[in-house]
Amino acid sequence: PTNTQKFPVLLQDNFDDNSLDGSKWNTVTTGIPGSPSVTESNSRLQLGSRGYLVSADQFDPNDGGIRLQGRWTFGSDDFMQILTRSDGTPDPGNCCGETLNGIEFFAFDGSDAMQITERVNGVATSLGSLGIDIDAGDVFDFLITDDGDELVFQLAEVGGDGSMGMLSANSTQAFSDNFLVFHNRENGRTSFLDDVTVSRLQAVPEPQSVAIWTLLGL
Repeated sequence: PTNTQKFPVLLQDNFDDNSLDGSKWNTVTTGIPGSPSVTESNSRLQLGSRGYLVSADQFDPNDGGIRLQGRWTFGSDDFMQILTRSDGTPDPGNCCGETLNGIEFFAFDGSDAMQITERVNGVATSLGSLGIDIDAGDVFDFLITDDGDELVFQLAEVGGDGSMGMLSANSTQAFSDNFLVFHNRENGRTSFLDDVTVSRLQAVPEPQSVAIWTLLGL
């Protein structure tokens, strides 16, 4: 028989009810200069001036790996910044509210680049970068995987000129917290997030397949 497998879903939100689900998310706007905001409206999440969207639960990549996917709409001169293994805390020593700790998956329409960065106690170390064509208003589907060592960051434009990029790196840096964090750039910029799914990276067999394998003694 064919072995049917799936990735167990840990968190999913399409932001369609125009009210942020407190059982899934927290927000952080203190400790960030300016007027940061996180607002769910018009069936998507609006991130303004580096307001943080932080998962309510922690997702340790060493517990089977994590697979994070969703859709991002870039504002003008804006960043996509998504972190795994994070404390969801703004760095008090940073001018602009960058995250203190975590593995950051970054993209910038101003420099046409994507990057993976390790942030440890406010010190950022690039683990790799790649050029990609990104313009203000472009919509990209993202896929991020983190198994506690190997990191993969994929972007694929929806419509437009079909820009794509895939970047990989490695980091075994462990942190005491493992929240997921989403934020954009500071100083009045706005980006949008939609259709987020977090699942285990390791696939598991469907129940029917488990039963068949058990009968076969596998």
